[in-house]
Amino acid sequence: MTALYDFLIALGFDVYFVGQKTSDCTSNYVVIRDGITSAQYDSFNVGYTLVDIILYVPRNANSQMLPFKQQIKDALKAYKPLKYAGIETGTVPDDSVKGLTSSITYMWLKPLI
Repeated sequence: MTALYDFLIALGFDVYFVGQKTSDCTSNYVVIRDGITSAQYDSFNVGYTLVDIILYVPRNANSQMLPFKQQIKDALKAYKPLKYAGIETGTVPDDSVKGLTSSITYMWLKPLI
């Protein structure tokens, strides 16, 4: 996960791991969260971990969410360990940071053993 973090930081994105940022959302940022790990259908040697890329924009900047989401998706096309999983959430308010949030799910393909 740190390589993904470094990749996004190098591209100029404001990036955090889960629990790192707790202050109010005053500018766009990304939170990286790893999810379940699972084996591929017919193998226990190879599998994937789901990775959620959680996007935040300020509450008063709803029009920034879709372009921000597209920026992240375009950037991650160059990050070969991740494969787009085709799962995206809609935009919802997050009162805890006074922002709006959405997420994109990727699969991190990797050997399990």
